[in-house]
Amino acid sequence: DPETRGRFNLGEKQVIVLCVTATIATTTGTLTFDATGRTETDECTESGSTFSGIIRINPEEVAQAIEMTIRRLKPREREFLRLWTRHEAALKRVGRGIGAGGADASGVDAAGVEESAWIVELDLGAGAAAALAGERVTSTLRLWEFG
Repeated sequence: DPETRGRFNLGEKQVIVLCVTATIATTTGTLTFDATGRTETDECTESGSTFSGIIRINPEEVAQAIEMTIRRLKPREREFLRLWTRHEAALKRVGRGIGAGGADASGVDAAGVEESAWIVELDLGAGAAAALAGERVTSTLRLWEFG
């Protein structure tokens, strides 16, 4: 009931109505909202609460949501994101990308680069962080846009 006060805040209710399905799991139980209505179960989290939802949006809206999220990050969180993208680029360069289960950074220095390699941060604006790592230093970096 969107008029009921207390259990959920107005912002949470607005997000839930945008979702095709939404689940809120807490230490006292789980609520699922979908086309059939609201379902409660006794499934509990060990600690804290989790929210998951599926929202139908197009790629442009996804990009806007990511950019808005990054812009709201605190300076320390932005710095972590910047350093993480450097680290991930260096790992991918040597074939040990995060998704491949090779997050071991041995042989990669604190900046995320082997001595014979180079890394450059790409300026994509305040709403994004990106880095590119390569085998050898290059004097030219080209960007092509397709589509």
